Amino acid sequence: MLLQVLYSVRSERMLMEQIQCNMLFRWFAVFILRRISEMHETSMNKHS
Repeated sequence: MLLQVLYSVRSERMLMEQIQCNMLFRWFAVFILRRISEMHETSMNKHS
């Protein structure tokens, strides 16, 4: 996962702990999920 690489988090379990504790991680995770959702929605609209 991108956050693991950017912040040198060694495991997914540690990443999840960081997301629960760190507001910046949480904001970035939500931002990425929204962007993915928007890109998916846009590509679905183009194929309609």
